[in-house]
Amino acid sequence: MERKLKPLVTPGRLLGGIFAALLVIGTLLIIRFFYGSDVVFLLGALYPAGAAVWSLVILIRTRNGNYLILLLAMLFFTAANLIRVFYRESVAEYFLFGFFAFFLWFLIIRVKEKLYNPYRKILELAARPVEDARDGFTGRPYPAGFFRYRFEELRKLARYLVKKRIALPYFERDRVVFLLEYSCWHWFGFTRNYQGYTHVIFTRRQEIVVNISRASYQRYRDELTFDRLCASMGEIFRIFLDFSKSNREKEIFKMVQGTRELPSKAITGNQA
Repeated sequence: MERKLKPLVTPGRLLGGIFAALLVIGTLLIIRFFYGSDVVFLLGALYPAGAAVWSLVILIRTRNGNYLILLLAMLFFTAANLIRVFYRESVAEYFLFGFFAFFLWFLIIRVKEKLYNPYRKILELAARPVEDARDGFTGRPYPAGFFRYRFEELRKLARYLVKKRIALPYFERDRVVFLLEYSCWHWFGFTRNYQGYTHVIFTRRQEIVVNISRASYQRYRDELTFDRLCASMGEIFRIFLDFSKSNREKEIFKMVQGTRELPSKAITGNQA
């Protein structure tokens, strides 16, 4: 399948990442020289402790047991650093082994799932049937048509999409919003604002409304006709809901993985 998104890793980002890593390493070496190794290990406990909190939030929001494995890995890593400082290095090694075991387990699951960045994969799916570039980005929401559904069916779909971190759902009085592009603040519940982010809305009038953000649109290599891109995104979510209604959520997972082809209607339906 032709890739219509820009590469995730660009030379600029790669150089920026290398520079940041060298800066961190250099800072730790300076701290080690002036303040000793114990301070370095204490600082080393901060990152996994923060990652443990993050993993706990994701576990609670998604109810996906894989994040329990990641949570345990981060707790073991934090404990290894703290025990190294306050108790004995030989005991810390056991906790370090626990970290490697759980973290490797989590990585194996992620590799088997092939679901590293579902947000980008859905953007790629939406762009697949769009070949022309008549009109560029517009900030307005796009009405993607009407579709018969019940709110109970949307709740079932929402449970699956959030479990797989495909979308973050918000239930409002007259609509359900599936947020595809989000920040950590959304996961922590500090904000429910979805304006300016890519999202799909199912209203109580049984209308589907799509809003693709400027940031999402700029991820594409070339300009694509915006209305058709939004229509394609709406069609993808119709398909997701159809699969969920017929208890075939695994087909959603396969579509986002890229191991299942889009139904022919989704591929050709927006070209007229």
